[in-house]
Amino acid sequence: MKRISIQYFKTPIGELILGSYNNRLCIADWRYRKMRKSIDDRLKKGLDAEYVEERSVTTVQGSQR
Repeated sequence: MKRISIQYFKTPIGELILGSYNNRLCIADWRYRKMRKSIDDRLKKGLDAEYVEERSVTTVQGSQR
């Protein structure tokens, strides 16, 4: 199964979920929001991949911006 590397990132206004797939950012969204499960399921189905909570070069770069 393919993997989407996700990382949670706290900001002063809320917590983000950052995800990368094939070293490209594929999600940058609020962790707690309506429809979170629906959005995640659609992304996983579209990429035929599963979330794995781990750091990646892409999510680390995204969290520094």
